[in-house]
Amino acid sequence: MIVKALSLQAGDQVALELRDDGRFIKKKQSTSQMFEEFYGKPFDEITQNDLSPAKEINWGEDVGSEVINPTLEK
Repeated sequence: MIVKALSLQAGDQVALELRDDGRFIKKKQSTSQMFEEFYGKPFDEITQNDLSPAKEINWGEDVGSEVINPTLEK
């Protein structure tokens, strides 16, 4: 039943998590499998154009006890 639910095949790896609310089994994915799932195409067909450039994120004003390094501020 678990093998079918997780679509497991011989050689697949699984992760077991124990939490207060139960035991959880999930199929481990390789990095290439995660990319394929996200972009909806085979890993070797993913190009630089598919990847978005990294951007700076503005998280807003300081609201707590954040440690800010003034040498890094612009």
